[in-house]
Amino acid sequence: MKTEQELQAELSQKGNELATWKSLIEHPAWAWYKKVMEQQRLSRLFLVSETPLKTFGEALGQEFMKGEGAGIGLTLTLPYTQIELLALDVQRLSTSIEMEKSYVSKTAEPAVSGSRIDDPRFFCAD
Repeated sequence: MKTEQELQAELSQKGNELATWKSLIEHPAWAWYKKVMEQQRLSRLFLVSETPLKTFGEALGQEFMKGEGAGIGLTLTLPYTQIELLALDVQRLSTSIEMEKSYVSKTAEPAVSGSRIDDPRFFCAD
C-alpha cells in the first residue's frame, strides 16, 4: 500500500496532467485544429464511401484510407478521453488519501504502559 506522501505526489502529478490536457482543448488553436482534422477525416470517408472500386487491388488503398480516417478521429477524441481518465484518477487518489488519513487517525492511539514489545512487562505477566 502506498504512503500518504506517495499518494499526494501521484495526485499532484495527475492533477498537473489533467490541467495540461484541459488547457489544450481550451486553447483557441484547438478549435482550428479540430476543424482541419475533421475536414481531413471527412475527405477520406467521402473517398472511401463514394469512389467505386475498379479492381480488387484498389481495396487495399481504401482500407488504408479507412485506417487514416480512424487515426485522425482518434486524434480528436484522445484529449477528451485523457481528461476523463485523469479526472477519475484524481478522484480515486483523493478518496484514497482521505481513507488513509481516516485510518491513521483511528489507529494512532497512544500506547498504554506495557503494550510495547520493548517493555519487559510485555512478555511477563505479573
